[in-house]
Amino acid sequence: MKMHSLRYALKQALKNIKRNGLMSLISVSTVTITLSILGILILLVSNLNFFATNLEQKLEISAFLAEGLSQSQQNQIEDQLLAFDNIQEVTFVSKEEALKNLEESMVDKKDLFDTIREDNPLPDSFEVHVNEVEGIPATANYIKDIEGVQEVYYGQDIVEQLLTLTKTLRKAGTVFMGLLLLATMFLISNTIKLTVFARRKEIEIMKLVGATNWFIRWPFMLEGIFIGSFGSLISIFIIFQIYRLILVKIYQSIPFIPFLTNNHLMLTISISIFFFGLTIGTLGSGFSLRKFLDV
Repeated sequence: MKMHSLRYALKQALKNIKRNGLMSLISVSTVTITLSILGILILLVSNLNFFATNLEQKLEISAFLAEGLSQSQQNQIEDQLLAFDNIQEVTFVSKEEALKNLEESMVDKKDLFDTIREDNPLPDSFEVHVNEVEGIPATANYIKDIEGVQEVYYGQDIVEQLLTLTKTLRKAGTVFMGLLLLATMFLISNTIKLTVFARRKEIEIMKLVGATNWFIRWPFMLEGIFIGSFGSLISIFIIFQIYRLILVKIYQSIPFIPFLTNNHLMLTISISIFFFGLTIGTLGSGFSLRKFLDV
């Protein structure tokens, strides 16, 4: 496209946006509202995934050791644990450390520990962290068969319920986000189609006086770019203002729940929202013109 043609198309696009102010406002508002809903949902799904991953990372297997094992026997058990594919990390916890940790977690009941400090009933143990949480039951069965391991605990019922919950959250979030993405594309493209339809007579007249398809198409596509970009920028501002307010409210009432505040993620979502709005605006205008160019 020649520079003077581009300047003309740009000038016409801006003039048309101003001339058709109501339709342009409706288009920008549609882009803003739908992308704001989409962006907030993306953040919600991302936080659900983050929350699920955070919970899964805290899952561990406790392998309680038999009494009277030598240092050599403990080392052998550790080697056998690390030899299993799904085991990522092993941490030895002495009976003294276990008692101290228990005491720190029950500071309001310190008197209960006065009688057991001299004769500690807690066993030595290994805290086992896994690579894949789905493999915890199989990993626990492997640990049970190691000589010197007296008992294995990983909260089977809790783990199974948690895994079911996290899978459900991830699947539901992905499906819902996919449906909303399609709905967003449909709403934005159809709003832009209405804008083009309202000016079909103008397109027909330009076509009849000899204007080429691309000469007609470029101003409309630039309008779509402006509408998509402007609506996207407003929606990005709205998304993160709402998200910031939600975080403040939640942290005031439930401060221990983890939420995403990763700047890289926020930048990625912002860029994705912007280019999605720009693309839909451009393609929506381009495809909407096709039927009116066949004069």
